[in-house]
Amino acid sequence: MKRSYLFAYQLLTGLSDTSTGLLLIFAPELALRLMHVQVPTDALPYLSYIGAFVLSVGLACFYGAILTRRILFTQKLETVWLLTAITRGCVAAFVLANVLPALPGSWPLERLVERCRRLKLHPGAHQAGAASRSSPSPTSISSSSPSSPSSNGSPNWVSPTPT
Repeated sequence: MKRSYLFAYQLLTGLSDTSTGLLLIFAPELALRLMHVQVPTDALPYLSYIGAFVLSVGLACFYGAILTRRILFTQKLETVWLLTAITRGCVAAFVLANVLPALPGSWPLERLVERCRRLKLHPGAHQAGAASRSSPSPTSISSSSPSSPSSNGSPNWVSPTPT
């Protein structure tokens, strides 16, 4: 791949993640409003904490951009990509399991996630008849109680902002 493309990619991802991380740290309400997501006010300090991790991924991408300007950069750049990919993979798994099901129009994904959770927690549950969708999930997060998911079984700490 051409160095100019690698440089542009690293710069773009670094700018995106660094700016998101800074917003989550210093202005979490603004960051969430831009993402059209609402969370309880008491969750904002935790979002700032998450912003520190997003910022670190962005800075790692900027480091990757610097590496593309060096002569022997391949091994170091591969390490940067691996470490940021692990972080992005963990975030993607969390978003797929906990955030997307809470968004409107995501019921097929929600049903898939719930079925996977039931199979993981109770391997024979799919054959004997699964529990109702409103039963508490061990991974549900709520601002009021960790075991009180919304009526559709998805976590109720994330909800889209009405447009």
